[in-house]
Amino acid sequence: MSTYETTSGTVGGLARRWLFALAAACLWLGIASNGCAAKGKELRIEDDLKTRYLAEYTPITFSPDGQYLAYTVRSSERKGIVEPGSFFRTGAEWYSQGTDVFLVDLRTGASRRLTAGGGNHWLPVWSPDGNFLAFLSDVDGGQAKLWIWERQQDRLRKVSDTILRSEQIAWTADSRRIIVTALPRNLTPEEYARRISPQSEVLHESSVTKESATVTTYRSLAHRENQPSENQPDSDPWNLDRFLRSLVVIDMANGAELRLIESERVAKFFLSPDGSRIAFTLARAFEHAGSQQILFDLAVINLNDGKENVVAANIRLDYDGAGFSWSPDGEQLSFLTGGPGARVSDCYVVEATGSMPRNLTKQESGVPSHGHPGRPAWDSRGNLYFLLRGGFWRASAKDAKAVEVARFEDSEVRQFFTRTPNVLWDDAGVAVVIAHNSRSKEEGLFRVNLETGQSKRLLGGAECFACGSPYQVTGISSYAGKLVFLREDARHPPDLWMTEPRTETAKRLTDLNNQLNPVELGSTRLVEWYGIDGETLNGALLLPSDYEEGKRYPLVVFVYAGGLLSEHLNHFGLTVRGPLNMQLLATRGYAVLFPDSPQHVGTPMADVLKTVLPGVSKVIEMGVADRDRLGVIGFSNGGYSTFALIVQTKRFKAAVEINGPADLVGAYGELNKSGAAYATALFEQGLDALGGTPWEVRERYIENSPIHYLDRVSTPLLILQGEEDVYVSPFLADQAFVGLRRLGKEVEYAKYSGEGHDPMSWSYAHQMDFCRRFIAWFDMYLKSADKNHSEQSEPGTP
Repeated sequence: MSTYETTSGTVGGLARRWLFALAAACLWLGIASNGCAAKGKELRIEDDLKTRYLAEYTPITFSPDGQYLAYTVRSSERKGIVEPGSFFRTGAEWYSQGTDVFLVDLRTGASRRLTAGGGNHWLPVWSPDGNFLAFLSDVDGGQAKLWIWERQQDRLRKVSDTILRSEQIAWTADSRRIIVTALPRNLTPEEYARRISPQSEVLHESSVTKESATVTTYRSLAHRENQPSENQPDSDPWNLDRFLRSLVVIDMANGAELRLIESERVAKFFLSPDGSRIAFTLARAFEHAGSQQILFDLAVINLNDGKENVVAANIRLDYDGAGFSWSPDGEQLSFLTGGPGARVSDCYVVEATGSMPRNLTKQESGVPSHGHPGRPAWDSRGNLYFLLRGGFWRASAKDAKAVEVARFEDSEVRQFFTRTPNVLWDDAGVAVVIAHNSRSKEEGLFRVNLETGQSKRLLGGAECFACGSPYQVTGISSYAGKLVFLREDARHPPDLWMTEPRTETAKRLTDLNNQLNPVELGSTRLVEWYGIDGETLNGALLLPSDYEEGKRYPLVVFVYAGGLLSEHLNHFGLTVRGPLNMQLLATRGYAVLFPDSPQHVGTPMADVLKTVLPGVSKVIEMGVADRDRLGVIGFSNGGYSTFALIVQTKRFKAAVEINGPADLVGAYGELNKSGAAYATALFEQGLDALGGTPWEVRERYIENSPIHYLDRVSTPLLILQGEEDVYVSPFLADQAFVGLRRLGKEVEYAKYSGEGHDPMSWSYAHQMDFCRRFIAWFDMYLKSADKNHSEQSEPGTP
């Protein structure tokens, strides 16, 4: 791949570029950039990228006899390049890349990697009799297939050659059959990927190949339905055929398959308690043009006669369609409405044979807890438990009466423990929940008396239990009253812990990252300030690992417009995993600020400035940051935020922009190969809401696009972009670079071949280069050898 370099054309620009080259060379050698002198206390990029995590969206479960705990570990070091749409081509999603299944023996404490060698292995689920552990693996031909571990023989065995496209595994009660979703029978993996993958699908396809010409035609809804005179808005943000698959029952003994549903948009499924029926959701359509809210049907199929019926149609659920559960007697289903941007979340029940759904909560307003309505759970008495408006609620399916069981001052209940996916974990009338304090950002595990609502903290403080996937943070146990959970803080990556709520004790089960133990990592502080418009804001401040009170340090601000980043205070490294772990900067002498940056309709660009800059000033006033050594970095919408800041202020001496747009009109008009337009909903009513289309509020799109103000940029900018990004098209990065180069600004542009939107899913080699590059960029501009800012004592006026 060719590269194109540019300089500012000045001696200073050339000198800085030489320093950058030196810094990059030193980082390639794994040593410090300041004269290439090894410090020995920095978090090495290699060790950071070796960090192993509990895989998202995959269960952590006890064996039925309580001896073993099965879990999945993910490693960046093991995975190769994760191409966009890899799930459709291979069945391995991004969170399945670089995975292995592990067991910990709870009697001895010994851990064991059950799978080894090539391929990815994930989604372990125990059989009801405890003799088998089913999981998915792509080790056979690079396609996801069903495997089991036979416990008595201690061997792994492929069950079937059926090619799967599944995020779930369910066993029948007799431990003889397994229910999964599979590739439609009439499609090969290549055909399936061409139809569905964001990189190769055609949503409304009309392809003609004649001799050497190949044409893909996209048509509007009005044109396709031969009604060109009528306005029929049509702009799906992604292809709902991503759910297209078959619901299959596989015989564990001989691999024979029974296809219950063929080639439907099956989102999620759950087996009834008696094993006779399966409830599942079908993704039908987006609610309207420019919306990300999906409408689902909730259906039930009888395993005995194959009869299928829809029990609730066109219901608003979260993205994955998982927010439903069976009653213990198998007579009813419950579901919790609410999805992207929903202001109301209600709990419904419906008869499994079909009836008019009954609303148990009937809210007129409110906000679903933590943005994820979640899934209701039942108790043995027919009561439903769910999260609503930050509280823990119960509703009676008999009298449709809903009451709040527990609420914590300044806190939001983010998760409760379940015994099975459908049943609440209840120990003699006591449940266990995870609550997050919105002021202190602390989290805790609490016992809650289901009758009185009285609560008692079991564990917690400046740590995080629910900071990963909301669908992953708890384990499921029906053995001896044990619960398993994840635990992490800013200096410690997540590990598995186990508690027995009656004894109020906790035991650590894993030590996944002992390579980090010798490194002194940075600690965090919660910072508060007032935005320019007077609103109270917070930020998570990560201090340098060698922090000394009264000494000033270079500050890097990690921005994300619309985000409340102070919520990351107790996340390991503050941010997402791997290459954006901010301990990489903290151990190199930087302070890092994660500021809140709420947005208002029509003014996203000004809002970034009004919220972030006062936070920067606060950190300077605290005596932590050097006002002359400020940097900014942002990913995705944070990339947009980075552009927005550097066109409005000259305070930052270096900036790094990752996969974000500078042109909102251009981003609005993105069309991926599927025909989907991801950004339309974002700009009409999402993160950077402008309150309408470009034809309705044209001036807002122009005024809030940094591309129109590039002539004001004085901050040296490094642009990092995935070449196959389907969420922020690479042409937007090209456009920003071309404009800045034309204006003679200091800009560097690195485009990563074959990579998508999220650097967490990039290949190990590209993640290494990515980290070395942005660290060297900040070192060059914020740690210049000819100035010593560390002794600066006067805070000054920003």
